[in-house]
Amino acid sequence: MANVSSSNGLEKRPKLRFPGFDEPWMEKKLDSLLSPRVEKQIPSEDAPLMAFTAEGGVEPKGERYDRSYLVKSEDKLYKRTEYNDFIYSSNNLDVGSIGLNQKKPMITPSTHASFTLIAENHLIPYFGKRKIGAITEPDIQSYISYLYESGRLDKSGGLTVKSIRDVILVLRLAMEYAYKERAIPLLNWDLIEYPKELGVKKVVSLSKDQEQALIQCIYMNLNRKTAGILIALFTGVRIGELCGLQMKDISLTDKTISINKTVQRIYDKKKGESYLHIGPPKTKTSARTIPVPSLLMNIIKKFYTENPNHYFLTGKTKPTEPRTYRQFFSRFLKRHGLQKVKFHEIRHTFAVRAIEIPEFDVKSLSEILGHKNVSFTLNVYGSANLQQKVKCMNLLNDLL
Repeated sequence: MANVSSSNGLEKRPKLRFPGFDEPWMEKKLDSLLSPRVEKQIPSEDAPLMAFTAEGGVEPKGERYDRSYLVKSEDKLYKRTEYNDFIYSSNNLDVGSIGLNQKKPMITPSTHASFTLIAENHLIPYFGKRKIGAITEPDIQSYISYLYESGRLDKSGGLTVKSIRDVILVLRLAMEYAYKERAIPLLNWDLIEYPKELGVKKVVSLSKDQEQALIQCIYMNLNRKTAGILIALFTGVRIGELCGLQMKDISLTDKTISINKTVQRIYDKKKGESYLHIGPPKTKTSARTIPVPSLLMNIIKKFYTENPNHYFLTGKTKPTEPRTYRQFFSRFLKRHGLQKVKFHEIRHTFAVRAIEIPEFDVKSLSEILGHKNVSFTLNVYGSANLQQKVKCMNLLNDLL
């Protein structure tokens, strides 16, 4: 640490020192070390309402700190805090309170439901009668071979490598938890090997002719639901994100849409019923702001309402769910004699068209799609078509 002198030329050396710290203090402003979190959101299952107290720090909002009767709107936004955030509140007496958020994030309801199904459909039938401490690395390797050869529930074949990794992830999380609780010894997961992928999975997208035919049909039958197809086609949003798009997420001035939530139906096996869940997007990078082409924004304006809580696809405060919108999309294609495609292929089509444009850089595309990094985008969409390869190779003619 560099020497620092005070205004009178004397070094600043505090009387109380921690071991190993014997150099002068360096003056730093707090905002050079920390940045404020300015996010706000409506409380949800993924982000429950918490209380910050002088005694206990961040803790569940019990009856003592319940002020819900003072809140007049269900859409009230609260400050968001995440694990390891410093929190300061000036509401406690004269000096305020400062603390560290040590509440570790919980898994989302959709992830919990997925893990539960994996445990009940795959892990328990195979390992259910064995003690978890008796499971060894060779046992897990044998289980992977079984899943690859005949792991499908209908016994028609094996699981994909990705599905096998999902199953083993749940097993690993359970066994690592047992290890932390000192119930079993630690396994060496580096010894576990997975089958190699057979070839690269081909991305299915619409051809340019299919895309133009779809656009023409939408223009001839334009309403807020068909406009939703255009939004997906020219922004690459996922269907759950599209269903969660509200008027307050649309900026007519900046010509952007903000993706900050997703809609999905989750099955609760314990209750024997499903429910519609509105929560944060798939990943942290899935929360994003997307610039919208001017022509598309003009179409969005036709169905824009002044109620910020209206959902775009319904024009009401209640969203449509992905399953319902997929059914609408399938009926629309059939009614107009268009080739049957999956809705997610609309997202693929946007990405493929963007890749085909030389000026459309991959980093921008990756962020617009909400991918975790550029490498992932290249792995999925980086395989250029033959025409693109020919065009690139012809650029070398100038060198001959």
